[in-house]
Amino acid sequence: MWLHIVGIGADGWSGLNAAARTAVNEANLVIGGARQLSLLGDEAGGETCCWDAGAGGFSALLQRLQQARQQGLKVCLLASGDPMWHGLGASLSRHLQGGEYHVLPAVSSRSLAAARLGWALQETLCLSLHNRPPEALLAHLAPRARLLLLSRDATTPQAVAKLLCESGYGESRVHVLENLGAEQERIRSLRADAFALTDIANLNLLAVAVAPRCTRETHGLFGIADDAFRHDGNITRREIRAMALARLRPFPGALLWDVGAGSGSLSVEWMRLHGGNRAIAIEARQDRCDLIAGNRAAFGVPELEIRTGTAPAVFAELPRPDAIFIGGGVATEGLLEASWEALPPNGTLVAHAVSVAGEAALLRFRQRAGGDMLRIGWERLEPLGAMEGWRPARSIVMLEARR
Repeated sequence: MWLHIVGIGADGWSGLNAAARTAVNEANLVIGGARQLSLLGDEAGGETCCWDAGAGGFSALLQRLQQARQQGLKVCLLASGDPMWHGLGASLSRHLQGGEYHVLPAVSSRSLAAARLGWALQETLCLSLHNRPPEALLAHLAPRARLLLLSRDATTPQAVAKLLCESGYGESRVHVLENLGAEQERIRSLRADAFALTDIANLNLLAVAVAPRCTRETHGLFGIADDAFRHDGNITRREIRAMALARLRPFPGALLWDVGAGSGSLSVEWMRLHGGNRAIAIEARQDRCDLIAGNRAAFGVPELEIRTGTAPAVFAELPRPDAIFIGGGVATEGLLEASWEALPPNGTLVAHAVSVAGEAALLRFRQRAGGDMLRIGWERLEPLGAMEGWRPARSIVMLEARR
């Protein structure tokens, strides 16, 4: 085995076990960031190479590893803590064969944080903000939640505290854990609405005990009120959105194409159902793409991809979906057929129609591909003079087809 990926904590060489020390000593080449290499002192057995994530990035590291493998070198790659938790090991595993490398993890920062605070990890959500905007935590805010957040740098704690206050969770307790495992370890705790720390180390992790109550209107995983979204009137309404999500059969890690996304409300809720869910919002109008981008940030789903273009022309550029939702434009020539062909076996297509032409297109498609159709009609209680009365909403025809 030519490559060992060794996790090293802030306690450096003294914290490595015997197997990790052997991997460092016997390597012809030890690669790591400047901080990791400094933690070794003079213990590296061979040549050292400082890898800077900002200079050439991950591709430069892959190239250096490929060269070392071709030269027949034994390589030790240093990573922070547990390399398989938002670390180099997890990234490299997508590019290497399982039998050519061995991972030797150190105690992760999340485990150290849980140990310091007495938090049960199975009851705590662990989220990395290292390469994501702080707004990513918004999708996970809920009364009494416990969050462990891997910071990008010293600016992350202040940004998180600000978001908590803006979201109505200013009473949340924020623990800033710096240099865990090192001699300089420090833990400080204060409320988000009283956050005033400025001398924070770049190497820090946040633990947030979310307040038991929110001072603003809260949003669930789905069923978000229509007026909470930025939209121009082109939005799949809350009740219909919930029915569409049920018919789309989401599962963890599934990819959705949201065709004619409008405000992106359905994509947002799809992604909030599970942290691993993915969605591509396809929208022809730039002004509506701007609305989707605003909703993406406001509801904490920064990975929501936005494609400006006309369906089905853009389909060839996209990864294959697990489900497709068409909220409008079903009468567009070839759209239903192209969507159907894009789906894998067991993929799901859900399409809505409000016009006679759209309904006719769904009926013709169902004759060829099968599926389940239903007409949805509902009424809202609204003011009627000095009293109240029921106002019917426009009916929607929904098709669900399973490939």
